[in-house]
Amino acid sequence: MADDAVPYAEASSMAQNPNGPQAGRLDRPEGPSLAHVRLPGMPGRPTVMFCGGFLSAMSGIKATFLQDLCVGNGLGFLRFDYSGHGESDGRFEDGTIGLWLAETLAVLDRLTDGPVVLVGSSMGAWIATHAALQRRGRIVGLVLLAPAIDFTEDVIWARLDG
Repeated sequence: MADDAVPYAEASSMAQNPNGPQAGRLDRPEGPSLAHVRLPGMPGRPTVMFCGGFLSAMSGIKATFLQDLCVGNGLGFLRFDYSGHGESDGRFEDGTIGLWLAETLAVLDRLTDGPVVLVGSSMGAWIATHAALQRRGRIVGLVLLAPAIDFTEDVIWARLDG
């Protein structure tokens, strides 16, 4: 990479969107606070919400690439970190698929309005699928990247004693 080149993941969408990314925390009495970044879209257009993978963070290349794509197309965008991931509170060891699904639903319910397209990567695809089933009226699209649906069966069951 040239000395003056900016890595794509660090490129800012703020030049295209005067409102820029809005970083924040979702405080939840039922659990750790969750870090997120939101960008408003054009009225009447859906919000794209990214659900990251196991041990991933919202600052990753997939999330930031998708954010820039949404900005360029006038779509709202929301990315967040599950508890124990990235900038969110909590310990990774305390996390479960059920907890991260509940957090995803809290983010969806409290930080978005109107129609939502869920994009899930790896474990996030599994969580996005369950979220879509629980919020059928809100979810207008589901994009799954390398879905690891029930990856725990292959990873964990073989290690457990009968």
